[in-house]
Amino acid sequence: MPLLLIRHAQSVNNSLPEEQRSADPGITELGSRQAQKLGARLADWKPARLLSSAFRRTLETTSHVARATGLCPEILVELHEQGGCQAGAAPEIYEGQPGLTRDEILAEFGDWQLPASIDETGWWKCRSWEPPVQAEERARQLAENWHQTVGDPAQRVAVVTHGMFLPVLVSAFLCRPFVGSEWLGNPFNTSIAQLTLSTAQATLDSYNDTAHLPPEMLSD
Repeated sequence: MPLLLIRHAQSVNNSLPEEQRSADPGITELGSRQAQKLGARLADWKPARLLSSAFRRTLETTSHVARATGLCPEILVELHEQGGCQAGAAPEIYEGQPGLTRDEILAEFGDWQLPASIDETGWWKCRSWEPPVQAEERARQLAENWHQTVGDPAQRVAVVTHGMFLPVLVSAFLCRPFVGSEWLGNPFNTSIAQLTLSTAQATLDSYNDTAHLPPEMLSD
């Protein structure tokens, strides 16, 4: 199974100091242009399925890809950023937020495929902050259950996720402990990690691939 793990386009938070960031920002004007370039590239690759986390920045990125590819996106909550949907500038003062509700997502983005767990209470449901060890376990569970979750191993699947969680998920697919971002490096916005999955193993074919972006559009 060819698998494309993609970081979302530049979000408003990416362009702000941490104390000014919001719980669920959208993407910037630069982010929109990055997402359009990403969509054009993925249209050439013709993925069979398009998955996204439920954060606004991933949904907005995915919407550009959906328009370019003609795919109907599927939301997979487990692809969310490490920590979950929180208000506040640091873990010790974080307050869990609901995240977008089912009706809000459908009204803004269209008739995408949503799990039943996303309802009127949102997708995060004001849960507390998720520590890194729990994010690593979530990534391991995703990797272990991937074939049952996604299905046909011959399909190319594109997944829009987050900068902190993406290298954790790559590590999980490779059955390696996550040792920090210094191993793979921090992914750029809309960068692509390509993996090949089989029932026996996974291989990392490329990481932090931004061939679709001109140098002046790179951001992290």
